[in-house]
This record gives sequence, structure tokens and C-alpha cells, in this order.
Amino acid sequence: MNYKETLEKFGKWIEVIQKSILVLAGIEALIVIIIGVASSNLYHKLYSKIWFGILIILGLLYLILTIIKIAYNRAFPSSLIDELKAKKELEIAKDAISRKDAINSYISNTILDLSKCKCITPKPTENTDWKIDSDEDFISGIRSLTTTLNSVLNVLLNTSTVKFSTGIYVDYFRAFNHENLPQKNKGTFLIRDNFELNKSGTFRNIMENTGISDIGLDIQNALKISYNNGQYHVQELKNNDDVKANIICANIQNLKIIDNQKGVFFILTKSLEPIPEDIESVLKMFTNLISHWLDQYEHEVLRRQLDIWGEEMKEKEEEN
Repeated sequence: MNYKETLEKFGKWIEVIQKSILVLAGIEALIVIIIGVASSNLYHKLYSKIWFGILIILGLLYLILTIIKIAYNRAFPSSLIDELKAKKELEIAKDAISRKDAINSYISNTILDLSKCKCITPKPTENTDWKIDSDEDFISGIRSLTTTLNSVLNVLLNTSTVKFSTGIYVDYFRAFNHENLPQKNKGTFLIRDNFELNKSGTFRNIMENTGISDIGLDIQNALKISYNNGQYHVQELKNNDDVKANIICANIQNLKIIDNQKGVFFILTKSLEPIPEDIESVLKMFTNLISHWLDQYEHEVLRRQLDIWGEEMKEKEEEN
């Protein structure tokens, strides 16, 4: 018998009990009233025998009803309750195992995506903005790495919600200018933006912005707590004291230097209740992979610089 059949059986039994209780309660009340009347007339001068007979008959009937009630109670399928509990616990356990298997698969896919790390920033010229080219190449790469993660957020967070915004704050990644010289770049970049946070055009520099308020200030505060303290952090985002969303921040640790952070990966979602207990450890695995990718990306940027340098040398040789 599966879980659904057990529930149907239990439901039918409850319907029978509810109907029989009403009928028996009415009959019992009537019997008790008549027994009371009969008892008070046992010594009646003319009808004492009749009342005595009524008392005996109703007493037997009341006894029969009591036996029926006892039989109902004995027949009540208490084992069904235990069976329902066991089946529910089994389903929860199966769901947990399936979720963990899925998470392991997602992490494996992300590990494979590490090998796709490339820098394809175009050769900059004096008329181009090196920071724009650098931003676009970085965002493209981090999106490629987190494709799996961003597509399964509802599974990771165990929710039916499908609307999320995700992003990454990075305090440093390598870039180069129009002279092919190294440049430091940093910023907060949205990877998935279902909440359209990027519409204002100011989100990139949210960590340095001192003039923001409301939800923007809450986001900045959450990112700073996670980054400065090197910790997982969840915060409610409020507007006029009403909880609108949650921001889940997972610090990106520098795996080469102890107690040093590279940035923060964050998820914005509608208010969740509850947030899965294992999400901190799950996101930690993903942020460690992001940390590895950042190391690889620095090497890829350097490789791209060398390629450009080689191209320039070749052009000069051809000119000569």
C-alpha cells in the first residue's frame, strides 16, 4: 500500500467515525433521558413493572451501544498513523538523498566548467575603455562557470520560487590597459538578474557608494559583513519595515592565504522560510570553485597580454 492509498483508507475511516459518532451521541442522549425517567418511576403504584421493563431494555441497549463503541475503538487503525509517519519520514529521507545526489552532480559539472576559463579581451586601443572590456570579459567568464549553479537555485534552496538575482563582489582581478600594462579591476557584478537590480546602472560600485539607502544599503551592509568577517551571512531586506526578500552571502576565500578573502557570492530571493540548513556548506563548495577560477583567470589574462605583446612584436617585425 503506497502513501496515497494509506491516506485514502484513513480518510474513509474518519468519515465513518464522524457519522457514527453523531448517530450514537443522539441515541445515547435519548436513552440516558429515558433511563432517568424510568428510574424515577420504579416505585410507581400502577406502572412500576412497565417502567422496570423499560429500564431493563434501555440498560441492555445502552450496554450494546457501549460494546459497539469499544469495538470501534479497538478497530481504529492506529497502525495507520504509525504507517503514515514512517512513509512520510521515508519520503523525506528519499528527497534528501536525491537532493544531495543532485548537488554532487551540479558540483561535478561546475568542476568541468573550470577548464573553460579563458580571457578573450580584445586588444585595447587609445579610443577604448579598458575597464569596460575587462568587465565584459570577466562577467562572461563567471557566467559560464556558474551556469549550473544559477539554473538549480530552486533545488539548492529547496523552494518553488524561480525568481532570483545572483552576483559576485570581487576585490581584485587582473586587467590591462591600452598600453597592455597590468591594471587592477574590482566591482560587484550581477550574473543573474530576475529582480532587475542593474537597471539603475550603479550596482557595479555599490560597495564604494556612500549615498545609497533602503534595500541598496541593506545589500551593501550584507556584502560587507560577509567579506570583512569572511563568513556566510543571511540578511532580510526590508522596505518600510516589511520583509521583501533575503540576501544569502557566501564569502569567497583565498585558498592560498589563510584568513584572506577574494570576495562574496550572493543570492537575492523572495523571503524563504526556512532556508535549508546545509546551504552554507553547499555554497562553500561552489565558492571554493569560484576561488580556483579567479586564480585561473589571472593566468589567462596574463596569457592574453603575452599574446597581444607577441602580435605587436610580429607587426613591428613585418613593418621593418
